[in-house]
Amino acid sequence: MNHIFTRSTLFQPRQTTLTAGEEYRQNERSRPSTKQRKDTRTRRSSLLWNRIDPSIPNDGDSRKENPSTKRQRQTNDDDDDDVINEAILTRCTKCPPHRNRTGSFRPLIGNDGEYVCDDCYRRLYPATAMLDDPEPNQSRKQPHEQRQQRQSTFGQGWKRQSMVFGNKAKNMLVDFVADVKGTTSDEDHEHRGRNNPDDMEFPSEVECRMCLEQGIFRRCCSNYYCHNCFYKSGSCPGCQEVVPLTGIAAAEKKKYDPGKFAVGLSWAVSAIVVVMIIVGLGLFYWNSVTSPVTVWGHVCRGWFPACDLDVCVDYNGGSVGGNIGYGEGMRGIPVAQPYRVCDRARTSNQLVGSACIYDEELYEWSGSTIGYDICTLSPRESKSRPKTVVSPNPFLPLAGSFSGVYVFDDDFESPRSEFSAPWMEIINGNPSDACGVNSEITVRGDHGGFGALENRNALVFTGVYVRYAATSGLNVENGGRVEFYLKMGPIDGDDAVCKTSFEDVSLEYSIADQWIAFGNYPAWKFRSDSFQFVSEDIPVEGWTNSTRFRFRQPSFDSLRDHWAIDDVRIFARFRPDWEESEDYRERMKKQNSSVKLAQCCYNSDQCTIFDKVNTNYNETNCNMLPGFDKSKRNLRLKSSELFFFFSFLAAISKVLYRLVSQIFTRRVIRQKKAPLPSAFSIESPEMFPHRAFHTISEFSWQVFVVGIFLVSFGGVSYRLATSISIMECFDHRDITEASCQLNLTFVITWLCASVFDLRAISMLLTGVFFLKYEPVDIFVDVHPDNGFMKVGPKTIPLAEVSDIYLQSPLFLGFLSFCYILGGFPWALGSLTLPSFELHPSMQVSTQIMGLVTLLREIFGPGLFAKAFFTTQWILATRIEDRDEFGRAFLRRGLLQQFIAGSCLTSVVLSSTIISRKVGYVSPGESFGVFALCVVFGGMFGYLTGVMRGLPCDGLCLITGWPTRNSYNVVYNDRVKCPCLFTCTYCGEIHSRQMLLLVTLPIDDMFVFKRMLKGDLKDMP
Repeated sequence: MNHIFTRSTLFQPRQTTLTAGEEYRQNERSRPSTKQRKDTRTRRSSLLWNRIDPSIPNDGDSRKENPSTKRQRQTNDDDDDDVINEAILTRCTKCPPHRNRTGSFRPLIGNDGEYVCDDCYRRLYPATAMLDDPEPNQSRKQPHEQRQQRQSTFGQGWKRQSMVFGNKAKNMLVDFVADVKGTTSDEDHEHRGRNNPDDMEFPSEVECRMCLEQGIFRRCCSNYYCHNCFYKSGSCPGCQEVVPLTGIAAAEKKKYDPGKFAVGLSWAVSAIVVVMIIVGLGLFYWNSVTSPVTVWGHVCRGWFPACDLDVCVDYNGGSVGGNIGYGEGMRGIPVAQPYRVCDRARTSNQLVGSACIYDEELYEWSGSTIGYDICTLSPRESKSRPKTVVSPNPFLPLAGSFSGVYVFDDDFESPRSEFSAPWMEIINGNPSDACGVNSEITVRGDHGGFGALENRNALVFTGVYVRYAATSGLNVENGGRVEFYLKMGPIDGDDAVCKTSFEDVSLEYSIADQWIAFGNYPAWKFRSDSFQFVSEDIPVEGWTNSTRFRFRQPSFDSLRDHWAIDDVRIFARFRPDWEESEDYRERMKKQNSSVKLAQCCYNSDQCTIFDKVNTNYNETNCNMLPGFDKSKRNLRLKSSELFFFFSFLAAISKVLYRLVSQIFTRRVIRQKKAPLPSAFSIESPEMFPHRAFHTISEFSWQVFVVGIFLVSFGGVSYRLATSISIMECFDHRDITEASCQLNLTFVITWLCASVFDLRAISMLLTGVFFLKYEPVDIFVDVHPDNGFMKVGPKTIPLAEVSDIYLQSPLFLGFLSFCYILGGFPWALGSLTLPSFELHPSMQVSTQIMGLVTLLREIFGPGLFAKAFFTTQWILATRIEDRDEFGRAFLRRGLLQQFIAGSCLTSVVLSSTIISRKVGYVSPGESFGVFALCVVFGGMFGYLTGVMRGLPCDGLCLITGWPTRNSYNVVYNDRVKCPCLFTCTYCGEIHSRQMLLLVTLPIDDMFVFKRMLKGDLKDMP
């Protein structure tokens, strides 16, 4: 096993005690006498004479030397010290001869040891050089002891460093002189080339002190450790010196325990969010299931709407059918809209019921005469509110036995209406309060200026001969009932005004001048101090279109037997199958056009450009509406246009923020720029690899994605253009016709919607799906001095990478669907959706699509992908994920984000809600809306800041079909801002956790993960 050593790892001065060579030179300087040195040289020469003595010829054998010559040389050695001098004897055997470098005896080199200088010794034999360490257990010393030793040897290190540079200068000078004299050989030149530490590779068999793998010399402790062991914990295993970490190892060292409170807070937030979602979905479902059903299919507005309007509609005053009364024309079905409120002096047939508001704007601007519809069903109210007119707060649906109109109604108040109370004959009955009046007000509607009058009179019967009251012929061919209040004179004495009654009263009906009784009321039962309510169903034999009714007392005493009736009403039902009849469907089509005309005349939010085209809207037709006032027409933006307005503001705000950031903080708000790949200057390149990876790019996948975007955008645009007859607007012959209803506001809205959708599609194609023929390049350099990962134009420091984990193809497929969903033309869709004949309950989907458009401009086209990542964190259960969630709650700047969110939301949202609210808004309501906006806006800002501390956003490279595994790389996109307090809060606010999703070939995926994790063993 060979090692590669460079000058930086081997030629630095060691922070240890003296080496064997230095110790030898010290002993040499401290020798006592020349005689002792001569004896030492004699002993050494006897051992190494044959191998070291330079006087012996290189091509001869010392054993064949002439004996006389040998004796002469020994004699000269005894007389002269220069025959075998010290410099020649101890000369380094590895350096060229002309350098004459002094070496130290190395007993472990060769069979009998050799003289080698310190430089050659460290360069050629680094493993054995470590054995000369006088303190082999130095790595086991405590860190503070090692620091003290390094401080004490600091001066000696500088001396050794200066000695090394001096030796280099001396070698260069000696080599130059030898070259000039011509005394060097080719071997000397080769030796000098090998001695260049910048160009030489030095073999070694040194193992890591921890794992016994290939080790590298570490200058901090002069020990050998592999990269995995050396860079694993952030400190040297031998001396505990700080070691620069990179990649996931550095992030793991920065992680800390968030504590029980932060983790508990994360669980609490997750529980609250889940409960809110479940409760919200449950309330939405309950609201849709229990929402009232109206006669003409309108949807009551608001959360949990109630049929809390008691209305009275003039059945003869409907806009469709003219003044057609009950039983004429399209008989047996409800009156069409727009409704006309009952008029006491003119209304003959009254449709009384409980109603709800389906267009609040139209209802307010029309003076409460249009924009409401009568309920036929309300599941929530049918069990909580009574269904009788004599009960307080009754629920009167226009369905079942309550489906019909009052063809007769008389409360005996003046002035009497001949239309609503067509009496034919009243004998001995007079309006009076002699027997009192009904104290329970009968529901007649309290809406639009119409309501019950103060009850002051009742019809009191006294006198002689006969006592009765008979109505004219009424249409009750579908059945009905008679409702009235009855009172007979109580037993109060002869002085009472209302004399005691002892005789019964009967209710009769007549067909063909024959009276038939169907109700008898005994005196003992109704003889009381108050009126009692009576309701009698009309017998089937009396179901005709001209049935008369009579209240009569067959026998009585003229001096007593007084009785009185009050609030007499006769109810005629609609035909049972009116909801399935052809007349009803025909009238619904006509009334829908009339309602749309009213909504467009007042410019209600529910009037779209398609309604104007379909109804051939013309402003001259608005004068046909009852009570139409042109000055009340609304000129404000509609909800769909308002969403685009806020989307435009959000887009402009983001662009301006980026421009300001680039102008004022562009030198600070950026990561440290990494050097180019060609400028690397690293040590041990085989141990710190830098590699380029390429994502899997499939042209068929990119064509598929582009096709989805083009088809969806083109289809929606085509539908929008054909629905408003756009081509007719460019035909000069048809300009005067009402088929083209384009206006400037709609054209601007259309252009803005197209720009929003095309911008989102462009960002997804260039930033996620990478619409190009070449794959995305990912360059990774794990050297601690560089440590970066470059993905396209973006540079990510490896020190900020915190995790990498594998994801399944199912995850990648769902994420791809989320991104494709973000590129759907939501803006144009919100304009086009009303062109379809949707059920009224689905009309809210238009506002939902507009809201999605606004959120997409705020959070980017990856809105649904961010929602998916956020949901994963909210539902996370692993301990590590909960710790990371808890650390997100401890980020700096969350309070500032709460304040910013509350301020921005309170200003924008509260002003919008208050301005959109029709009618009078009290100061209390304004303050309540403002307070709620502050609280919810602050919580939104706070949670947004928390989510920025989690990898809920990122750079996803989906360049191929989602059928392979992928890697999620989590890193911190750190930003520094030149703000107050040295960027403490502003930098944290702008910094965020990011996610990098890549799909690589199988072989590259494992190498990529190992490089980020710092596992550099056997790196291919």
